[in-house]
Amino acid sequence: MDILIQYFEKALSEHASDKEFSSRIRKGWETFDKYYSKTDDSPIYATALILHPTRHIKYIRANWKAKWQKPILKKVKELCESYREKAPSPLASSSYEKKASQD
Repeated sequence: MDILIQYFEKALSEHASDKEFSSRIRKGWETFDKYYSKTDDSPIYATALILHPTRHIKYIRANWKAKWQKPILKKVKELCESYREKAPSPLASSSYEKKASQD
């Protein structure tokens, strides 16, 4: 998503003389911003970045404002912990293993 912001910035500077087109770029940016700001409410986007094979947490540290990092990383941690609590214990045997041992 961060790259889209760069495209909006570039498009606005390239087409600054065209009032009508600039207006459409701004409207597109406003719409994008409306939905982009919703990523603050959910840790899913940040979690996806952290789990991405080439991004990891270093991407967030390098590209996000410092004031955004701590709250979202806290939410990511809480999300991961909630899934960890729901995950079956690795020591629990499966129903297949139980049935096989009974035979």
